[in-house]
Amino acid sequence: MIPEERRTQIINKLKKQDICTISSLIREFGVSRVTIQRDLSLLEKSELVSKVHGGVKLKKEVNKNFETRFNIRLKQNYEKKLEIAKKAVNFVSDEI
Repeated sequence: MIPEERRTQIINKLKKQDICTISSLIREFGVSRVTIQRDLSLLEKSELVSKVHGGVKLKKEVNKNFETRFNIRLKQNYEKKLEIAKKAVNFVSDEI
């Protein structure tokens, strides 16, 4: 899964529940703590989420226009992003 797709899924998950723990996101997406924290930091900089101790929550004042732009960016150059992701898999170790 490409990072932007994972971040979108995190946002969608937060729309269904108030708070997600970092450990639950790690398990669900099968990625490292560093990866989840990087995703959450980017989402926080985008003013979509607020990090809380041990987890994350969706900001109540999420700007729908920004969310729309985020979804547009997710779809832009999708084939190129997918191609890069497929090549990058060869450089990633399965060991944690």
